Amino acid sequence: MNDPVPVLSTKWTGASLILLGMILLLYVALRCWRLTSYGLWFDEVFSLQAAQMSWGTMMNFIVGDIVHPPLFYVLLKIWIAIGGASLLWLKLFSLLISIATLLPLILLGRELRLSAAETNVAVFLVAVNAFLIHYAQELRMYSLLVFLSLWSFWLFVRWMRQTSTNWTIVIWLTVANLLLVYTQYMGWLTVAAEGIYVLIWNRRRLVAFVSSVAAIVLCYLPWAYLIFHASVVEGKGMGEFAAVLEQPRIRDVIWYAATLNGPFYFRRTTMVGVLLFGIPLLWWGWRSWRQKTEGNNIFRLLASLCFVTLLINLIASYMMRPMWTERYLILTAIPYLIMISVAVLRLPSRLMRVPVLALILGWAAFSGIHMVRRGNYRFNWMDLTRGMITAEESNNTKVFVFEQHLENPLQVSLAFLNNKRFDVVRVERLEELQGSHFWMAYRDTTWGPQSPQDFLKGQGCSIGNEVAVSSRAGTNKFEGETVTAFPVNCP
Repeated sequence: MNDPVPVLSTKWTGASLILLGMILLLYVALRCWRLTSYGLWFDEVFSLQAAQMSWGTMMNFIVGDIVHPPLFYVLLKIWIAIGGASLLWLKLFSLLISIATLLPLILLGRELRLSAAETNVAVFLVAVNAFLIHYAQELRMYSLLVFLSLWSFWLFVRWMRQTSTNWTIVIWLTVANLLLVYTQYMGWLTVAAEGIYVLIWNRRRLVAFVSSVAAIVLCYLPWAYLIFHASVVEGKGMGEFAAVLEQPRIRDVIWYAATLNGPFYFRRTTMVGVLLFGIPLLWWGWRSWRQKTEGNNIFRLLASLCFVTLLINLIASYMMRPMWTERYLILTAIPYLIMISVAVLRLPSRLMRVPVLALILGWAAFSGIHMVRRGNYRFNWMDLTRGMITAEESNNTKVFVFEQHLENPLQVSLAFLNNKRFDVVRVERLEELQGSHFWMAYRDTTWGPQSPQDFLKGQGCSIGNEVAVSSRAGTNKFEGETVTAFPVNCP
């Protein structure tokens, strides 16, 4: 690909390197902040339980779940074998993957021939983005998905910029994409987006790319067979997860854009942010479309990796089954933020550039602070279990729950605190509660007008002081709820 000279200088000065170093420190600090405060929520407990099984049992467990391929669980199992299963060690797994993502991010910026300023702004937007911070601290596959997708993006851009087919890069791109699709099914969207770019703008590489995809498909066939057998032959499915997925609406797409920009939970801020970030992006896209410049090539590459991926997901969500879930689309976040950085710094005049850049940096920074201060939207299981342990004097006290979404996080959080006070027991009905002294924990949105406390008082039982934690309001189905635990004494 013979590109003209870049619009902006790519030369790095001492000051720009120092600034990059400060941004990288901020990136790490924000992801370390309150890393172990919340314990593990239900999906994270699932990861832990899978990784603690034997190899054969774990694979059967993952295949039966169907929702995710096995690579993350395999790596987590190895991680636990190295350092154990303490809360800090578990959280470090995703955190270190997120920190390692800085390397392909810097390499991608270099391959795109971004200026020092564009790279620094892009890394800053990534550093303070609450969406990326949240999943850097979660014991799930999403930090690994971002990490591998960036390696794929970097290798793909590097390959596209070369004048001839470099089969070494093709092999490494094949490896990166194979690992990507074995991490999450959405990895196939990245492969598809890269393929569309090759088909439209670089057909000289089509044979090599098709060969790469053929190798990936061949290596993926064993997993595809296992999933086909589990879902079609054995009749297993995605269960509750599939039931909550809905076809995306316009507001879902707008909210995802707001999530990438940096949301505020204040009225009328979503569209303000979408316009603030979107107008420079639209201007850059229009200018790149009209002019054959370096910016045109960068825009096409990043737009393919970001917007084409989203478009494929939207089409598939309407033609096959709903797949629009923000965390699955996280692999588009960094290409989008790079596009914002380039778009703002390539506005036509300094008079426009400086205030728009200041507004976008300020918006992103204050949104990150706002979201981090609000806290993780999961329940603070560690606070809940600490409060329960402090309030209970006896050992081996039963704490009754009515759903697995409470049972598993409570069990794991109590184990992290070396609990001897409680045994968590799941029951179906209030009538199954037994004993003269026990605890009960429940989620407020799962009960009608009569609370469990009222029912137990009606049975002549006395209720002790409650311990409760709430999740912050938002869009997740478990957000804006309260989990309450309380002791019960019955005659």
